[in-house]
Amino acid sequence: LEQHGDPPLSAFIDVRPFLRSAAHEGFVLDGRTLVQVRDTLAAIRAAGAFFRRHAEAAPALAGLPERLVAFPALEAELGRALDDDGTVLDAASPALARVRASIRRLRDGLQRKLEELVARRGLADVIADDYVTLRNSRFVVPVRASAVGSLPGVVQDRSVSGETLFVEPLFAVEMNNELLLAVREEELIVQRVLTDLTGLAGAEHAAIAASVDALVEVDCLVAAARFARAYRCTRPRFSDFVVELRHARHPGLL
Repeated sequence: LEQHGDPPLSAFIDVRPFLRSAAHEGFVLDGRTLVQVRDTLAAIRAAGAFFRRHAEAAPALAGLPERLVAFPALEAELGRALDDDGTVLDAASPALARVRASIRRLRDGLQRKLEELVARRGLADVIADDYVTLRNSRFVVPVRASAVGSLPGVVQDRSVSGETLFVEPLFAVEMNNELLLAVREEELIVQRVLTDLTGLAGAEHAAIAASVDALVEVDCLVAAARFARAYRCTRPRFSDFVVELRHARHPGLL
């Protein structure tokens, strides 16, 4: 620490239990957990690089770099497929990118048609308010209960007062169906991506766990060194004679 500064050791999650689960066939880690795995792999890589650069300065730590094994391919794949919140990105799969583009097209087209509907002057006595909303995962428009027969469609919900009904116009039924099917396809593709990423992590679970073991050891060593530096600790040398503890302090009582 005094010669080269603190190692680049950021906070990390103990992902070993997740990795053990990932090793079981059929188990799928969620996006957030896979991001935690990715961040831990980044911490391992950074710590290993630091100790490799400065191995000669601390012979007692010479064994650490070889134990801090990096997994650049897995880390890169997790980085390509997931954002920092664990959301699966379009880049994770060409099929996912295509279906999401289709969802945007369908949603924009449906909303535009419904917005044109609620804006019609001739329906001022039918439409309760000039907005488009969602009910039961379907796009609908608010219609006055007293005039619901004037707009052919499917009633999906009603307001608390009962004065407004949320109607899916007949022309929107097919578009809503297409949109729901596309959203369902997106969910299936996302699940496949998470399954594949879990499989990649699970295949390396033992090796990654060993690197995490070394990272935990580094974390403990750094904490002890920082403590020693903060409280001016020294390493005692004992002889066969009486030992006098002058100004001794118990670290747990500080």
